[in-house]
Amino acid sequence: MSRRDETAPPVIAKVYRPGKVQADPLRGRFEVTLNGKPAVVGYEPDPELRDTEQVPLLEDGGIDAFIRREVLPYTPDLPAPRPSAGQFCVYVLKCADDSFYIGQTDHFARRLKQHENGEVNWTGPRLPVEPIHWEVLASREEAIKREDALKTGYGRQWLKQQYAEGKLYAAAARQAGAWIKEDATRIGYEVSFTRHFYRPQPLRTLEEIGADILAIEKETEGLLDGLLQGGRT
Repeated sequence: MSRRDETAPPVIAKVYRPGKVQADPLRGRFEVTLNGKPAVVGYEPDPELRDTEQVPLLEDGGIDAFIRREVLPYTPDLPAPRPSAGQFCVYVLKCADDSFYIGQTDHFARRLKQHENGEVNWTGPRLPVEPIHWEVLASREEAIKREDALKTGYGRQWLKQQYAEGKLYAAAARQAGAWIKEDATRIGYEVSFTRHFYRPQPLRTLEEIGADILAIEKETEGLLDGLLQGGRT
């Protein structure tokens, strides 16, 4: 029996070669940080959320305008998948005073709960906190190394810049709710079978309908007379 994990991180379907492809969230290409380096990736779509839209051929602004108007306004609230228990990760929290807390853990949900409950010295007086970035790494040693790098002056400056531009993982993952799958796009006309091929029969007149009703009444009376006469013999 399969089980769905809503907190599982998104599955990366493709990592594009650096400098070859520009990030374009509307077409499923997202700028994220992998192993401490900026990268452009494509995610596997969720089969339970996959859908199709019929866009008018003469839509003002084309498919892009339609998706921005009719689809994207309903996707920003999709939760960003978070690291699962047992995954080593480095994470960044934005505190109420706009400072950033950087840490590492192998149980993100439990550690975040400790922060939210005021059990961590640094973030306790600075509640509430918001997770704005995380990176999953292969080992605790790599997580500690990445944590140290982010705590340097350059690392903190990079975090602030990426946060201001909406490129940190949490923001990028929240944008991954909907995109256009261009290789599945089909362009053409939808032909209405009823309008172009079906030839409806003309409606009958009231006189014709009335004549049929009278004929049925006479036929019914004849049947009843036959039954009654048969009962008298």
